Amino acid sequence: MPCILVVDDDEDTREAISRILIEEGFVVRTAGDGADAVRSIRTPETPSLILLDGRMPSMDGLRFLEWLEKQHEFDGINVIVMSADSTFGAGVRARAVLKKPFNIDQLIQLARKYCI
Repeated sequence: MPCILVVDDDEDTREAISRILIEEGFVVRTAGDGADAVRSIRTPETPSLILLDGRMPSMDGLRFLEWLEKQHEFDGINVIVMSADSTFGAGVRARAVLKKPFNIDQLIQLARKYCI
């Protein structure tokens, strides 16, 4: 089963998204910021999709995407940015922007589309 990494500094948001995706049959891991995601992505079970909050303390979504673009061993990972700003991350490696607050059906649809 494909693994999804949910990266968001808000614990309630991480947990809510995780519960929804687990109920849909996905394997889910979580990270509290970009630096935590860097550690989490370097595990034997590399995620096939990252749901990435745009604005976080420490290492935000944009800095994480910049880091990820340089890590060619992870080129196959799809990224969806979650942000209140629908233009956040334009021109970077994200497949889509999931505008916050988002619709649960839209979240599930994008997860199914990009989680390979």
